[in-house]
Amino acid sequence: MKPRIAYDVSFCADLHSDRRHVTGIGRVIENVAEILRDSAEFDLCMIGCHGGDERPALTDARTHAYWKNRWAPRPPVMAGTVSRFGLRGLYAPSLAGVNRPDAPRSFASKLFNTLSRLDAAPRPLDGKIDLFHSPFRPLPEPGQFRGPMVLTMHDLFPLAEPAGSYNRRMLEQTLARVDPARTWVLTVSEYTRRELGRTLPIPEDRIAVMPLAAEALFRPAGDDAARKAFLHQHGIPDAPYFLSVANPQPRKNIPLLIRCFQEFARGENAHQLLLVGSRKLGWNHTEIDREIEKTPELRGRIHFTGAVSDEELAVAYSHCTAFLFPSLAEGFGLPPLEAMQCGAPVVSANTASLPEVTGDAAILIAPDDERGLVQAMQALVANRELRESLRAKGLARAALFSWEKTARIVADTYRRALATKTP
Repeated sequence: MKPRIAYDVSFCADLHSDRRHVTGIGRVIENVAEILRDSAEFDLCMIGCHGGDERPALTDARTHAYWKNRWAPRPPVMAGTVSRFGLRGLYAPSLAGVNRPDAPRSFASKLFNTLSRLDAAPRPLDGKIDLFHSPFRPLPEPGQFRGPMVLTMHDLFPLAEPAGSYNRRMLEQTLARVDPARTWVLTVSEYTRRELGRTLPIPEDRIAVMPLAAEALFRPAGDDAARKAFLHQHGIPDAPYFLSVANPQPRKNIPLLIRCFQEFARGENAHQLLLVGSRKLGWNHTEIDREIEKTPELRGRIHFTGAVSDEELAVAYSHCTAFLFPSLAEGFGLPPLEAMQCGAPVVSANTASLPEVTGDAAILIAPDDERGLVQAMQALVANRELRESLRAKGLARAALFSWEKTARIVADTYRRALATKTP
């Protein structure tokens, strides 16, 4: 019998009813599941550990409406009642008891949405669980699950947030539940592995690095009609543009990017700046708006598209003069990789994990080097050979990454965890 892996998809079920708001973490969870769900070696059972801790009434109302409008023809799934802060029960898709009047619909509808996208046949979770994998959410409470556990660690940035903040509290709780004798950790970069080693007393041989990858649909889109349609759809003039992709959070360094574009634009009147990202998932709006107001004459050349579909994003990447990513810190950094895979010249910060992603295929600058970023923009506009060189290097670099490689590292970690006796 294949070992049964409990794979927590709560993060996807919580946030991804609108595919335009899929984040890097969601992509990791879904792509690994897509590959491993058909494994001949493991029985991957997608579950959720979730409950009513976070705005339950609002969450229930929104998702019930979503369920009714979109998924009414499909059978629901059954879930229990559990805090997402502990594993008092495991949520598994099941057709048993679907008509129970007390069956919670909120999480069930979200979970079924995720499972439907992954084409996972609903089935009950019964019998023994051999390994628990948390790709993002906290690990089970001590004593709730006694087998080996795998934790995916994307970054440790919440530890720099104010004490008591939600994200910091969640991360601190996760780290506190790591039992070095029973836990294996996957990090998305060497940078995150090093940071984790300074924070968590866990043996180095229990930490594996699993580099991520860009979705296959991110590839050069040469159709100029698609470019024009994208710009028209978002009310953007048909003119050349620089592109950046980031939800408005302080570490994304968007105010600096805007200042640099403003400086660049004083000597050039053709290019625009397109900022793609979900304001819904960000919180740095005031400072960004303040920077734009400093040069009202350039306001019409800076465009916020909001969240866009992956298909639109591939078009935006493919036709930009350059992709700009001056982020202060990333756990991995999927947007530069997506941009390179679409053939976009990339200018990236040289911090944290980003050099691991870009290699020598991008112009790297310090995230506080405003003059350096302006000069890079000027050079890319003026020098076609530089753009073509970076395009070729970027495509070659992106080809080194794949979700199959990522999933192989996950599978190897499962094997090592299952082969080790736990107390």
